[in-house]
Amino acid sequence: MALKPLGDVGRGLWLDWSLTSKKSQVDDGPLGLARTWDTFNPTGIDYRFVFAEAQRRGWDNPAKTILKIETTAENEGGWKIPEPLPRELRTVKTLDVECLPSAIRGAVVDIAERLTCPLDYVVIPLLVGAGALVGNRIGILPKEHDPTWEVYPAFWGGIIGPPGSMKTPAQNEALKPLRHIEEQESIGYAAALARYQVDKKQFDKDIAAFKAGKAQAIPVEPVEPRKPRLVVNDTTYQALGEILAANPRGVLVHGDELSGLLQSLDAPGQEAARGFYLSGWGGSGSYTFDRIGRGSIRLSNYCLSVLGGFQPDKVKAYVRQAQSGSAQNDGLLQRFQLIVWPDLDRDFALVDRAPDQAALMTMNAALLGLRDRLNGVTTNKLGARLVHFDAKAQTLFNQWFKLNEQAIRRGELGASEQSHFAKFRSLIPGLALLFHLLEGHDGAVCEQCLVSAIGFAGYLKSHARRVYGAVHGSDGCVHALTRKLRDGDLETGFTLRSVYIKCWSDLTDKDRVRSALDQLAELGWLRESVLETGGRKTTSYEINPRIAGVLAA
Repeated sequence: MALKPLGDVGRGLWLDWSLTSKKSQVDDGPLGLARTWDTFNPTGIDYRFVFAEAQRRGWDNPAKTILKIETTAENEGGWKIPEPLPRELRTVKTLDVECLPSAIRGAVVDIAERLTCPLDYVVIPLLVGAGALVGNRIGILPKEHDPTWEVYPAFWGGIIGPPGSMKTPAQNEALKPLRHIEEQESIGYAAALARYQVDKKQFDKDIAAFKAGKAQAIPVEPVEPRKPRLVVNDTTYQALGEILAANPRGVLVHGDELSGLLQSLDAPGQEAARGFYLSGWGGSGSYTFDRIGRGSIRLSNYCLSVLGGFQPDKVKAYVRQAQSGSAQNDGLLQRFQLIVWPDLDRDFALVDRAPDQAALMTMNAALLGLRDRLNGVTTNKLGARLVHFDAKAQTLFNQWFKLNEQAIRRGELGASEQSHFAKFRSLIPGLALLFHLLEGHDGAVCEQCLVSAIGFAGYLKSHARRVYGAVHGSDGCVHALTRKLRDGDLETGFTLRSVYIKCWSDLTDKDRVRSALDQLAELGWLRESVLETGGRKTTSYEINPRIAGVLAA
């Protein structure tokens, strides 16, 4: 009721929040929630009613307390205590492990506890790694009757966190099963290669005998085995193309710090490499390498997964680029559907215990069994097995799909966010299929796996909003400006021009700096003064001497 007067904004909050409850899927799912919203008819009830009721029941509203202080506490210069700044980062949903397949829940909690890192740091590498194991061996047809739309559970993922936040150990632990599988397949490859070399020598002798007329039958040349690869770390895109030529079903590019990879793809002359990565997303890309003197490599339906970490300051540059409308705004960042930016726990507790071997064995068995099951699937003429949703899951997906399309087409999102959430069309069925496989299910994808995928996507959506909101509007600029005020880099009486000409990070855009100054003036951090210079008027800004106390808090 309280959200209804907020219109579409309130409707979006209502749907996002309600979908986190499994109960919301019992009666018509998202469509039922939308119909419920339309029935609300508040009479004088809005969000202020909720605040008033909470205060009546004992809640101490901090904003109200601050307001009382502001109205009474002024110093000799007429300065009031400045209001608190808005949050620099948007709030995000915490991960609900109940959305995860049961086979990996215990291991996720165990690894995160022992590393004292967020659960998110373990879950994202684990799901991306599992998706790389599946690759494009098996896919899902999201539409019941139209076979032209195929989705594969191969994802791009990133975890954002400051240095020293245990991003690397978490990724390494989550990817251990993949490295074990790769080692085992390499042992098999070494044996096959040894047999091939023996057979090749015999073939050379037999073909020589045939050419000399000493043999009547034409010998059959043995086929050289292809070296299996699952995880690639540091390589050129040409070398990666050769690896994918031998392993088109799925390869994971893992970079401990993805900023380096993205910077290399941004560099002049790397347009071909950038296009190669863009084509590999989704599992059905095609690409041709033409090499002078070495022939051509033709990749058809190759599958490329990407995983790594980002530092917060560095990822902001890529977000800004994605929002800038530049030539490089080609959807590279938006392909990181599994990107998270969790809050870190400020309280540290030393955990020194033995690993939960039972939970880890369950996870490893699920991943190892996944690879074994996929090696034996019946394939179609394109080399992939395709499944559908079951009847209940299909109905729920159609409802979700309609709501998602309506949200995208309303035009309320920025260009980069709209591009990101548009790719949820494939994220939801891909996640549902991956959860289905990790649970060990066969046949059509069930409703429960789809419900879990929708809940997990709601969590991902809040993190995506934090990522794009980090430099959206003026909030990032406001906090960058307050840091300069704190450090004494600006003196009272400064002007707009004296800020943006210094080319400080997040403070180079004239319009964004002006908006930040206006916001700080409204919050009481600054006071405007208009200078008459005989020509054009200039606005200067006095700094509230009381900001030190607020900044310290």
